[in-house]
Amino acid sequence: MRSYKVVCKNYVVTETICLLAKLIKSEDWSEHESIKPFDNKLSSAVKALKLYSEFYLHAGNFMLIEGAMQTPEQFMEVIHALSDVDFIYYGLSEAVDKAQIEFALTDLSALDDLDETYKGLRQEAIDLIQNYATIRFHFILAFEILNLWVQETVEKRTEHYYHFQQMIKHELSHNAPLEVAQILMGKTFKRISDYESYIFVPVCDAPFNCVRYFDDQTLIVVKNVKFPKEALGSNEIAQFMKVLSDPTRLEILHAISREPSYGIALSKRFKVSRPTISHHLEQLNSVGLVHVERVKNTKYYSMNRIRYEEIMDAFNKWFLQS
Repeated sequence: MRSYKVVCKNYVVTETICLLAKLIKSEDWSEHESIKPFDNKLSSAVKALKLYSEFYLHAGNFMLIEGAMQTPEQFMEVIHALSDVDFIYYGLSEAVDKAQIEFALTDLSALDDLDETYKGLRQEAIDLIQNYATIRFHFILAFEILNLWVQETVEKRTEHYYHFQQMIKHELSHNAPLEVAQILMGKTFKRISDYESYIFVPVCDAPFNCVRYFDDQTLIVVKNVKFPKEALGSNEIAQFMKVLSDPTRLEILHAISREPSYGIALSKRFKVSRPTISHHLEQLNSVGLVHVERVKNTKYYSMNRIRYEEIMDAFNKWFLQS
């Protein structure tokens, strides 16, 4: 087996692509009111891309191009430099041979056998080949607009990224990178390679829980890590205080704020039964104070710092409001 490298970090490029995919899929701006005022260009671009909705599923494949993920500026350089054939090739998840794409640009009959690969691929290829110029134009426009917003708000996502990075570090201490990728995806991959690079990327705005992009050399796993934010009032604050009124729960939360742990280990540490630990963890989870990650048959718990800070902020504002 050849050597490989493992990277776990957030990328502005990936966050931007995933946010764009989310808007294309849902057209839901409610969580992103600060984006909406970006004149009508973004809205027009999103609506144009929605006509080719399959494209949002595959746009992440552009990240596989060497140098594309480093900075937004480099990503744009890569997209601008792509030939028409290469743009279509990556936009179709490399499922169609470049020579076949080149032939199809002048004769669509070259695509007649594609549905034998998987159903719907032929029509998807036709849509992209016939409209690649429009799709590329609106993709670049939307990316440039959204990227500004992502860079301006990156600090709000730092804790989410940190938790994911700590979890991956823990997983890699017990499992090979390919196994960790399969754990995150919740399935065994049918198509694998002797990858040179494994890249684990946390994002906070995506229309999916977890997705992978890969070629023969690189496997990229993108995980949505953001806890959904809720409006907090006196009832939510009271429930939070009730949950933390138990000294053992406070100690458990303190422990998992340092490093992820699981039920048996916590039971031994605090000298209480496993059912009692499970009850305490369920109570902490009921107010969103823990992240839960399953590794094979074991659930690992860690503190959700973002949620804790949200509740404490709401607590202070509620008491100090005029």
